Formats: sequence, C-alpha cells, structure tokens
Amino acid sequence: MLTRAKGAREMIEFARISIGTGGAAICSQCQPQTAILHAPDDEILSKVKRVALSADGTVGPNVLLEGPEPFRHPNLPALLGGALAAGIERIALVTDAGALGVADNASGSIFAGLRHIHVPLFGSDSRSHDALTHSGTFDASCAGVARFRSAAERMGIEVLVIGVLPLCVHNLTDAAETVAVFAKLGAAAVRIIGDDTSASRPHILAACETGMVNGVWVWHEGDPTSRQGALADHRRGPIRLAEVAS
Repeated sequence: MLTRAKGAREMIEFARISIGTGGAAICSQCQPQTAILHAPDDEILSKVKRVALSADGTVGPNVLLEGPEPFRHPNLPALLGGALAAGIERIALVTDAGALGVADNASGSIFAGLRHIHVPLFGSDSRSHDALTHSGTFDASCAGVARFRSAAERMGIEVLVIGVLPLCVHNLTDAAETVAVFAKLGAAAVRIIGDDTSASRPHILAACETGMVNGVWVWHEGDPTSRQGALADHRRGPIRLAEVAS
C-alpha cells in the first residue's frame, strides 16, 4: 500500500475532502469543539468525482475524507459506495476508530471499500489522551484499530493504519511515547500535525527517532522545503495530502 521508488521514498497523493465542519482532532484544552455540521452528500461526492476525473493515470485516484468523525455521518456507507463507483482506488478516513471496534463495522467498512485509516491519539495512555479529548476514547481507539487490522487479515485485504499526533503544549513531552504506542498498534507511519516551535522541535525529533527504532516513518507536516537541521528529512511522509480545487 506504500511503495518506494528506487533511491527515494515514493509519495502517494490523497485528495483531502472535508465531510463537514466541527469535531476535528484538536486538543480540548487548546480549543473548544465547535458544533458538527455535515456537508450535503452530493457536495461531497461531487468533489470525489472531480478527483476521479482529474486522475493522471499514475497511482490512484485516492481520497481522504476528514472533518467530523465519519462514523457519525448518517450516510457514510453511501459516501464509500459513491467513491468506489466513481473509480477511487484508495479510500481513507480520519477517524478515532472507536466505531470500528463495534459489531461488524470493521469488516463492513473494508467490504465497502475503506483501505486506510488515519487515527489521532493525543497521548500514550488513557489518562493523558482522555484528558485532552473525552473519557474512554483511548481504549476505544486502540480496540478499533486492532479490530480493523484483524478483520482485514481475515478477509485477505491489505489495509493501512497511519497514526496522527496533533501536537500542542499539553502533550509535547509525551510525543515519543505516543509514537511508540502507534508502533505497537501496527501503524505504518505517523504524521505529526500542529505545534512547530523551537521548544517543540526536540520533542518532534525524539518522536521521529522513536519511530525509526520501531520501523515506523514519522514526519511533521509543514513546509517540505524548510531546512531545520536534523528534522529536515522528516518534513516529507510516504503520502501527500492535497487540497481539492474549488
């Protein structure tokens, strides 16, 4: 699902499409959550079809559905089905994965075309994570990831888990340990988003080094051309997220 070009890491591009507003992966102590508003299905699928039509014949087309928790969207099965029908090769969701641990949601989602999940964790254990989000979500996320991977193995379908670490002043010191948790969960890579200051860079570097030790590529989203010493090589990940043109 992630490949390498000779002599370099090959980046697979995903078009990021918002399914609504509110409910994004943010620290509750940094910013209060806003009301969730789902975008109309036809608006979402119109963007999906535009991505499919603009594919250049290389790897893809691929889409990442993000924004509010997708498993709370009333028509998620229709969105997945519509993306498949449009010719999307890889469908990814940004999800806390909690719903994937319930009943047959994991196998059903894979059957419907889900292949990649991007799972945010704010800390390395239930105490640290739940303090920045909601009680019980750390354990539910871990269980959902495990169910997703085991269902895919049982079905003989290759899937991918990418960890998301929304970094802020409240979890800087836990960054490396959180990457280690992602490694134990079987994540192929971890993308760090958010805080990027002189104070945070030692912790980001420690997180990247923890990933290297555990065979997980870690990168910090930002300007890939910036040269910031030891972090310069960690500005690019195995995937590239691109905005869909209006």
